[in-house]
Amino acid sequence: MGFFYVPGNCFANFFMCQNILIAIKTYCVLLLIKYSRIKGLNMDIFFDGDYRLNFIISFVLFILLFLTLFYIFQRSNRRTRLAKQREDDLLNENKMIDRLNTIKMEFFQNMSHDIKAPLVVISTSVLNMIDALDFDDFKKEEMTKQLKDIQNETMRLSRMVSSAQKLSTEAINNFDMKKVDLSKLISESVSFYKSLFNKNNNKLELSLSKSSFVWGNPDMLMHVMSNLFSNSNRYTKNGIIKIVVYDELGNVIVEVIDSGAGINPEILPKVFERGISDTGSGLGLSICKKAINETHKGNIDIKSTLGKGTSVKIVLPKYREGEDDDGY
Repeated sequence: MGFFYVPGNCFANFFMCQNILIAIKTYCVLLLIKYSRIKGLNMDIFFDGDYRLNFIISFVLFILLFLTLFYIFQRSNRRTRLAKQREDDLLNENKMIDRLNTIKMEFFQNMSHDIKAPLVVISTSVLNMIDALDFDDFKKEEMTKQLKDIQNETMRLSRMVSSAQKLSTEAINNFDMKKVDLSKLISESVSFYKSLFNKNNNKLELSLSKSSFVWGNPDMLMHVMSNLFSNSNRYTKNGIIKIVVYDELGNVIVEVIDSGAGINPEILPKVFERGISDTGSGLGLSICKKAINETHKGNIDIKSTLGKGTSVKIVLPKYREGEDDDGY
C-alpha cells in the first residue's frame, strides 16, 4: 500500500519514484550478473526457477512504480490546471468588477456634467427675469421667452432622469433615434445661450443651411451643441463665436469657431480623452466624441491656436429616406 501513497509535493514524488526505479533497475542488473557468473552467459538462466521468480517480482514492481509515477504526475497536472483556472477566473472577475466600477463612476460623472448645462440656462433665465422686474423693465415677449427656455431645459432634465432610470432598470444602451433638423436644433440651442454670450460681450454669427437633416437623438445632439457653445463662451471674452451648418458630400457639417484663448498645444492631441483639460473637468469633449463617433457614427475634430481661438468640426451622415418614423 505504501507505493500508492501520494505526498503533497510533486517534485518529492518524482525524485522518490525515480530513486526507487533506479534501485530496482540496479537490482535486476546485479541479479542478471550474479546468475550469469554462476551459470554462464547462456539462455538457460531465463529458465531458472529462482531467477525467473526474482525477475518477475522486480518487473512487476517496476510496472507498479511506473504506473504510480504516471498517476502522480497526472494528478499533479490536473491540480495545477485547476489552480490556474481558478486563478484566471478570479482575475477575470476582478477585472469585471473594476470595469463595472469604472462604468458606474463615468455614468455619474456624465450625468452630473449633463445636468449642469440646463441648470446654467435655467439659472441665467431666472436671473434675467429678476433683473427685469427689479428695474421695471418688464417686457411680456421677453419674459415669455425666458419662461419657455426654463420650461424647455426643465423638460430636458426630466428626459435625462428618465433615460438614467431606463438604463439602470433595463441595462440597455439604445437611444431614441429619429430624423433631426440640425439647423433648427442648433438655432433653438443657441437661443438658450444668447444671454450668456451677451454676458461675456461676445458677438454671435450664425450661418445655417435651410434643411440639414440627420438621423440622431435630439437630446444627445442638443447636449453636444450646448457643450461646444458653453466652452466657446467660457474661453472667449469680447470676441466672436461663429456657428456654421452646411451640407458636403452626403454629410452635414457643423463648425463652431471662436476667437478665444485657444487650447494649450501640449494637451491638444489628447483633448478628447477623459479628464484632460487646462481648467475644466475634462468631461465635456470626451462625452461629445462618444456621442458623435459611437452613437451617431460621425466624426468630431478640433483645431486650436493658443491665444487666437478654437475651431470644432462635426461631420454627421446626412439623413436618408426610409430611416425615420417621426421627426424633430
